[in-house]
Amino acid sequence: MKLTRIRRSIRLYDGQLPLAGRYATAVSLHSHTHESHESLSMVPEYAARIPFIANMFKSDMDRYQSKRGSPLDFSRIYWTPPVSPWQVLNSEQEHIHQMGLDALVSITDHDSITAALDLRRDTPGADIPVSVEWTAPVDDAVFHLGIHNMPPAKAPAQLAAMQAYTADPQPARLHEILHWLNHSATTLVVLNHPFWQAKGLAADQQEMAVRRFLAAHLPRIHAFELNGYRPWRENREVLRLAADAERPVISGGDRHGCNPNAILNLSQARTFDEFAHMVRDDRQSEVIIMPTYHDDVRLRQLEMAADIVRNFPRDSHHRPHWTDRVFLREDGGLRPLAYYWKRVGPPWVEYLLGLMRMLGHRSLRSALRLTVFNQGGVVL
Repeated sequence: MKLTRIRRSIRLYDGQLPLAGRYATAVSLHSHTHESHESLSMVPEYAARIPFIANMFKSDMDRYQSKRGSPLDFSRIYWTPPVSPWQVLNSEQEHIHQMGLDALVSITDHDSITAALDLRRDTPGADIPVSVEWTAPVDDAVFHLGIHNMPPAKAPAQLAAMQAYTADPQPARLHEILHWLNHSATTLVVLNHPFWQAKGLAADQQEMAVRRFLAAHLPRIHAFELNGYRPWRENREVLRLAADAERPVISGGDRHGCNPNAILNLSQARTFDEFAHMVRDDRQSEVIIMPTYHDDVRLRQLEMAADIVRNFPRDSHHRPHWTDRVFLREDGGLRPLAYYWKRVGPPWVEYLLGLMRMLGHRSLRSALRLTVFNQGGVVL
């Protein structure tokens, strides 16, 4: 058995650190585009916690159930980010080029590879990996796996297998799919934000679920993710987990809005195949944390939420109004929320959106940073 020493470094970037010459590329991992389907199943839980909104939300849900005979199933509602694959690719490349480096960008939409396939079709010869963020239910938990750089010819079949597992989770099938993904020597399998409690588990329950998952599948997991939208205290736990599992940590920006990723990888690799080899086989990873990550993560999450519910000029976006980006599966069909709400939505929705837009507005950033949201920073 080949034993490889893990070589890991984490750097804080202040704009002065000379990178060109020492590194060839910066690698942007884990971005979402308007092809990504983001669940709204958590809305009832969050709405019930917000004063003033909770009562309005309950009244609307009671009226819906009285009219339809059953409660509204929020698991049948999803939203899509406001940015296209081309906008994500261009903004990540521009962000990295300002550092004097070439860019490698891996887009991982939820359970979809459409973005990567479209980019590869429209930019022949470009190094665009076919990647996905796979939603993998396991017992009472849900894990998100970043599957980077699948073989293009096999990717549709591999995605179909992942989607089938998500719809009907069979433990033996999960093992088979992970084994299949590992067949390609240049595919990276990354455990994304392992301590994010997607199913509302308590922190200790989530850690137990992670440990059980790794006990069964660690040989097929190549790296753990430091996530750009999770707080540093959680990312520190990922560092501890990675050390225990003898795996490198890798960057994952997890952008859903307009801002570029705040955590990247630095590499001497010129291609994504080379980068995957360095992480997977050499267990070498150099993570760089950009200045934006130092802001309180709650402030950055608010800014991203404001992007998600913004209305954009019609000539600049595929789905300019936020109601064009929320979809409901109902009566055997799929329709955008704009089909049901011709002008405005229920009062609780308009109130909540107005609050999110106001708090997430960039003009309030300095004031909020100095008052409410002042818990940023990274201590290595």
